[in-house]
Amino acid sequence: MRFVFPTLLVVAAAVLLVASTVRGGRLPRPVIWCLLVGGIILALSALLSSSPLGAVFGRWPRYEGVFALGLYIASAWLGAHLLGGRTDRRVSDVFLRAIAASAVVLAAASVADAFGFSLVGTTDAERSGALLGNATDQGTIAMVSVALLLRPAIMTRRWWLGLGVASGVLVVALSGSRAAIGATIVVVVIQAVMSAPSVRRPALGVLAVVVGAVAALPQARDRLAGFHTVTGRSLLWQESLSLDADHPALGVGPSGFLDTIGRYHDDDWVAKVGVANPPDSPHSWVLQAASAGGIPLMLASLALAAVVLMLGWRAVRSAGEDPFALGAWTATIGYGLVLLTHFTIAGTTCLVAFLVGALVAVPARPSPPAMRRSAAVLAAVAIVITAAASLAEVSIQNAVTAASQGRVADADNDFDTAQALRPWDVDIAMIAAQSFAGAASNGSAAAVPAATKWAQRSLDHVPRSTTSAVALASVLLIEGRSDAALVLLDPVVSRDPTDANARIQRAVAKFAARDVDGARSDLRYAQKLLPGDPLPGELLAQIDARAGAPPGS
Repeated sequence: MRFVFPTLLVVAAAVLLVASTVRGGRLPRPVIWCLLVGGIILALSALLSSSPLGAVFGRWPRYEGVFALGLYIASAWLGAHLLGGRTDRRVSDVFLRAIAASAVVLAAASVADAFGFSLVGTTDAERSGALLGNATDQGTIAMVSVALLLRPAIMTRRWWLGLGVASGVLVVALSGSRAAIGATIVVVVIQAVMSAPSVRRPALGVLAVVVGAVAALPQARDRLAGFHTVTGRSLLWQESLSLDADHPALGVGPSGFLDTIGRYHDDDWVAKVGVANPPDSPHSWVLQAASAGGIPLMLASLALAAVVLMLGWRAVRSAGEDPFALGAWTATIGYGLVLLTHFTIAGTTCLVAFLVGALVAVPARPSPPAMRRSAAVLAAVAIVITAAASLAEVSIQNAVTAASQGRVADADNDFDTAQALRPWDVDIAMIAAQSFAGAASNGSAAAVPAATKWAQRSLDHVPRSTTSAVALASVLLIEGRSDAALVLLDPVVSRDPTDANARIQRAVAKFAARDVDGARSDLRYAQKLLPGDPLPGELLAQIDARAGAPPGS
């Protein structure tokens, strides 16, 4: 997962670099109080969850625990420190140059993706996103670029700012993300309405270009015409509301959504969305807060959003001719709109948090030396942690590859290395268990004890992990221990009736335990869950043949 820890490493390095500089501003007290209250609620929810270690430090793939959330806040501190209260235009000019340059690079990567030449690994050629995460992440960063660069480009007519705007518009259109496209349109409209006629007319021209690009590019046009993911979001929100209603006090804990939402999936979800790629977030920032910390965290998040919008509006009104405040304010609004259908992740949240810090900052006196030293020490610690975490990703990739090739000893050593680099990460064991279980299913006898070891380690920390329970059950079935496998699989199916792998494994276990009717029932439901997968049908035919019954009876 290259989109989290390397980004956080950059933020930690930035904090270390600027810790000793004279600060331009600080975060206002209302923002600090909202963050403090939200942090206390999250801490309580994490400690009382079914997996406190995973909740505190974050779970795969976004790892939004104490390190990630702390560096999100550090990003806001950086914005306040570097750009808050500055009167020297050269400072914001340097920042805008960086945004314009990054937009051009992102446009080049997006065009390459569109033609099937990904710069950093495989991707969907129709929707670019391999450079930053997924298509919406990439479109979101482009939307932020347009928000920041639009008004300065029109007012100064500097070619490099105009190139940045054009690049941002192109990336938004190539992303095909409805959320990013809609947010970009809102951003441009707000800036046009709030500007003088000399700015408004060119801004409306940019709006026309956005609409034209979306209409011209098939990947964007087809996405706008399709409603599959819209239906999926609607169902996910309904199920998330049911989950939140059942856990109003403190939610299901940070990163607890994935292991809980399966119970709320129904036949409508299976028919309209399917069971592939289960969501680890409600895809709505309000519902995400409610699931992580219940109604208290949802209210704290709404309060923080309201405070940022009000303080940002105040900054826009007092900014005069400086276009930076309006750009940062509309970028923040656009990001909030994107998060109504998307999720937070380091690649987008760190940049927007930086803008928020710069936008709402208040004047500050020079910080005392002890505070600067403390910030530098914390940043150095964060650099060590995030650098080690980034290196662990290489070991994990090597381990997964080795396991798939049957090199069990090499894979085990690589997983041990990754765990040593990230001793707090409870999901390395889950990934290892899944990898070794797959190798064991393909006939590797050496993978059986490795899968058992890692799956048990995972379940010790995350007892509700469906993936690890199914991995361990599959190994128990290889060993002929069907009764023990059923003890694991029955609670899994109860928690997540739409987990197809659990259904298939339980069918095998039931048949071994001479429950033929139960095995058939699970496999028929698995066929419903996986209509394009021949495995449930093949197993059902084998059971029918062995049981002496006609197929399908």
